[in-house]
Amino acid sequence: TDIAHDEMRAGIGAILDGRYTIEERALLDAEILRDGKSVLRTIALNEAVVGKGSQGRLIEFSLSIDGEFVYKLRGDGVIVATPTGSTAYALSAQGPILHPAVPALALVPLNPHTLSARPVSVSDRSVVEILLVRALDARAHFDGIALTDMAEGDRLVLRRSADVVRFVH
Repeated sequence: TDIAHDEMRAGIGAILDGRYTIEERALLDAEILRDGKSVLRTIALNEAVVGKGSQGRLIEFSLSIDGEFVYKLRGDGVIVATPTGSTAYALSAQGPILHPAVPALALVPLNPHTLSARPVSVSDRSVVEILLVRALDARAHFDGIALTDMAEGDRLVLRRSADVVRFVH
């Protein structure tokens, strides 16, 4: 997206001539556990979301960071965004904008059924775990793609990936 369509030849020429910089962006490793067994493993550049499905009813989940309980919440779900994803879905849900060089994740509740739940940033060295406590219908989305339905008792475990994405500027 750095090179406009009408500047494509000049931009590609500059890259081929070695006039570019490389920027590394963080990825999320995501795993859904059901009854202690892995049912899905994937990565995400922007965000992982646990949200209500087509029923349109609240879900209830608990969130832990590094094994420590943070809160139990009823709402439409929660977004866990990388700095890259902080300017996408998380921003539209009133989450913080994270500079790409900031080693953090944004935790953004979606329409929480409480006045005290607010978006928060945590270290990207943290392991974030979302336990689905109660839901008639819930789904996990990764970079906007619904990869799996979730059931009560499922755990989504998120951590910064050892891999990165490299952008050429």
